[in-house]
Amino acid sequence: MKPLPDAPLSQFGWSYARAVDANLIEMPSGENERFLFYRGLGEFDLPVKVRAEDAGKIKMTNGYAEGTGTVFLLNVAQNHGAFVEHSAGIAAGAALEDTVPSLDGAMAVDEYANRLSDAVTKALDTTGLYHDEAIAMVNTWRRQWFRTPGVRALYLLPQSWTEQSIPLTISPKPDGTVRVMLIRVELITKEQEAADVSALSAFDTDPARGAAYFSDLGRFAEPRLRRALQLSASAAGEEYLSQIAQPKSGVVSSE
Repeated sequence: MKPLPDAPLSQFGWSYARAVDANLIEMPSGENERFLFYRGLGEFDLPVKVRAEDAGKIKMTNGYAEGTGTVFLLNVAQNHGAFVEHSAGIAAGAALEDTVPSLDGAMAVDEYANRLSDAVTKALDTTGLYHDEAIAMVNTWRRQWFRTPGVRALYLLPQSWTEQSIPLTISPKPDGTVRVMLIRVELITKEQEAADVSALSAFDTDPARGAAYFSDLGRFAEPRLRRALQLSASAAGEEYLSQIAQPKSGVVSSE
């Protein structure tokens, strides 16, 4: 078999998925790879509805016939982060209500990310993944999910939902299959909406400041700006949106 192509962790985040004790699979092209994750474009009605309400309240309602796995609520700033864990998940037909974790006295972002990584790894261990697979999955998404500023929810779906929504056929049929779906939901709180609208008004007086505010939101700049424009009109804001919404735009948004 050909060796795996060089893909240093410092340059390729997906290389973390290779850091497992798994057999290589040879493809028709002659290339070898370890397939632990796959992703693509799709549109699904997720069974858990997540809503940000007043005063930092979050409500998650499970409309599926089975309960979810562990639920995490995250609040991440540039230098600090906080999270809460609900290991019991959300029962079928039930709701979970909580408050966005406070950043008052929150851990420094490195310590927070380390503790959250350990907690999510333990939750993934309970699904049937091998421990090295759980670690690889956490490391793959650690920067985008744990360290990117924002408010988000993570929760584990039952395998039955994954089988129904994304059927998988393997030939010859294996003795057993474990498929884990960890859902991430980005939330815009009322407080964030107010801050976004305030930043939107800066485009009329200080365009550079307005652009810097939304650029710092990384991949979430476009949806946050779209929502702000729904709440408050701004011709300059619309112009900036047209720039960052173009796939080959010269505007760079850090993640």
